[in-house]
Amino acid sequence: MKIEKDKVVALAYELEVEGKIADKATKEEPLDYIHGNNVLLPALEVKIEGMSEGDKFDIVLKPEEGYGVYDENKKFPLPK
Repeated sequence: MKIEKDKVVALAYELEVEGKIADKATKEEPLDYIHGNNVLLPALEVKIEGMSEGDKFDIVLKPEEGYGVYDENKKFPLPK
């Protein structure tokens, strides 16, 4: 079955940021979501759409396709 809108997807992945693993989901504990319903980053959903079970992928997103470019000036403390 191919990944397409409104299909339930179980995704195993490793997210690498600056050479370090920042997040991951395994085959035993995958990330389950409904495709095309704004759960994942839109650019990521576009890149995995049409893939099938067992397909391997290596996707690189630009900061603009993710959460944006890091800006130290937008950093601020939050009270607990």
